Amino acid sequence: MVAYMQLALFLLVTCGIHETEQNHYGCHRLIMASHLRNLTDLIDSQMETSCLQSFEYVDERELDNTECFLKAAFNPLKEIIDNIKFKNNSPNYVKLHLIKNLYLDLARCIKPHDDKNKKCIKTFSRTAEQTLQLVHKYFSQAKQFLSKGTFTDDCSEVFQKCTESQEQETGSIDPKKEADTADGE
Repeated sequence: MVAYMQLALFLLVTCGIHETEQNHYGCHRLIMASHLRNLTDLIDSQMETSCLQSFEYVDERELDNTECFLKAAFNPLKEIIDNIKFKNNSPNYVKLHLIKNLYLDLARCIKPHDDKNKKCIKTFSRTAEQTLQLVHKYFSQAKQFLSKGTFTDDCSEVFQKCTESQEQETGSIDPKKEADTADGE
């Protein structure tokens, strides 16, 4: 009886380790070269225009940590991807659908943070091509990061820097001068 319990415990531990390795391996190989090629194809087939789209995203320059940038930018990236449109059943529509599925799969690896990173978000205006390039860059960075490790850092301190940076920007603006300037236009 004791031998059966030991065997059962051994199998349980072995399966648990194997499952953990599979999850890590799955994240490690989640973003494939074909995903990045699909994004490149979308960029290359995008019509050139000077029209700008506005969206919220994270200013990477304010975050000196790739993992924290990827975590902070993950939620805003969904809205960007959701707003990219191609004609139904076209080759680009299919490629974009694959990218949307990749985004959903990536959530299990990133385990998106709570709302502490909201202060890192700013409004950007970009052309459709530039927006697709931003999405490509995000997935390229995520692929590179996942090839080296997993998302484990606590980014609270990094996100706090965004809060302090925005408070300094807000504090440095004189509301009276801004109102006078607005009235004079």
